[in-house]
Amino acid sequence: MESRFPQTDWRLHIARIYRDARRLFGRGPYKEHLWFSVKSAELASGGLLEGPVFWFEVGAADFSYGMGFYDATPAQMAAFRRSLDANPARFLRMAEDIERDGRFVVEGEEYKRPKGDRGPLLNKWYNRRHLALAHTEDFGGALLESTLPETLADAFARLMPMYGFFLEIYRASGERPEGAKQEDAP
Repeated sequence: MESRFPQTDWRLHIARIYRDARRLFGRGPYKEHLWFSVKSAELASGGLLEGPVFWFEVGAADFSYGMGFYDATPAQMAAFRRSLDANPARFLRMAEDIERDGRFVVEGEEYKRPKGDRGPLLNKWYNRRHLALAHTEDFGGALLESTLPETLADAFARLMPMYGFFLEIYRASGERPEGAKQEDAP
């Protein structure tokens, strides 16, 4: 990612294999899934899932990778919908590109009451509480290939236009990570 997008200062977060012993609540000490995430340094002072993020995750039965805006606040999702309302053609081009690629599916909790009707392609984006584009495969295969790092870099590069769009949404929402000063924002 650093060599493909040198203008961005990337930050890596790697999940711990164990759970905090004070918070087991009947579960075992080890996590069932391990992951790492990559996001722009602009978001690094926020929480773990603050703003858009690329991720790779592996579990016992499968692995997945993609890009998401998981911990999106209602204000951030409202900014997303305003952006789609203001310029649906721009987002539609990116969404159609993702559809043609065929690797990624749109995921995220949907609203019980839809926020609006923007057509079949846009509705699956417009009416979600959180958004992610994910690719999931069974354990083995590509996961065990030596080309996995290049596969991930290619996939993340493919998702970069959508990441840039979500970063714009994050900025437009006016919310900042805890501890970040308003003047620190670009």
